[in-house]
Amino acid sequence: TDESGKICDEYKAKTNRITVVHQHNAGLPAARNVGLQLAEGEYVLFVDSDDWIDLHYVFICMKEFEDNGVDCVMTPYIREFKDTSQKRYILGKERLSFKGAEVQSQLQRRFWGILGEELKFPLNLDVLNMAWSKMYRRERIGNITFTPVKIIGSVEDGWFNAQVFGRLNSVIYQPEAFYHYNKINDTSIVHSYRNDLFQTRNNFYKLLNDYIYRYKLGDEYKRALNNRKALSCMDLSRNVMNSDFTVLKKYKMLGNILAEVSRAGYYNDFPFYELSLKWKIYHGLCHKRITIGVYIMTWLG
Repeated sequence: TDESGKICDEYKAKTNRITVVHQHNAGLPAARNVGLQLAEGEYVLFVDSDDWIDLHYVFICMKEFEDNGVDCVMTPYIREFKDTSQKRYILGKERLSFKGAEVQSQLQRRFWGILGEELKFPLNLDVLNMAWSKMYRRERIGNITFTPVKIIGSVEDGWFNAQVFGRLNSVIYQPEAFYHYNKINDTSIVHSYRNDLFQTRNNFYKLLNDYIYRYKLGDEYKRALNNRKALSCMDLSRNVMNSDFTVLKKYKMLGNILAEVSRAGYYNDFPFYELSLKWKIYHGLCHKRITIGVYIMTWLG
């Protein structure tokens, strides 16, 4: 409706460096997969349709590739709201370099979940997941593609990166360039109620678990995945609160979610002692299936 297809064609007419594909809307993963299939360059960068990047973003990333021969460059991002902007330094404000086994132990494992001191900040569980805010050496991606949302839900980025980071030998975190993440769009998938969220998350966990056994990963990956399952109770609860149902309906749905979480054993062996007080209370309420407490704390945010 904004004539974006026409605008793309106009840019294509100006330079042969641009390839334009017109296809029926099949979702974000399908669009990215087409891009990967047609990509011919040495590097890949994803920018979602309602987001933008700094003018010097590509220049800074390319300089890291050319000077250091790395496989991936990661950057912070800015959450753009209607009246304010919030910088998110996902790994701090200092330039960081990861090489060899450090890539897997300090970065890849994070896609399975968080451990130890990281649990004091459970909202950072998925802070590395995004395919955007990263530039990849294309040959490292190889045949890895994005899994459809109907199978895995909105964590398709996390599963993609979980696989890709297992192939990387070196990563640079460059805090001088910013990806601008549009949070004005409240109709996006992360702000909408999904009645299949519990099932798609379990599909995601199965993929992560199968990967552990296929590649004989260490126990820290298993513990991280168990922590991810428990911490997901917040996402499942928020999903219910995002619905347009009545208060009573939401209350009943939340009770059913807590029962499902209990049956699935999400809190088995969960280290509650690692959490800060606020989150210890919240996840304790989830574990004990105290619906009214979970409802109030989720509503309060």
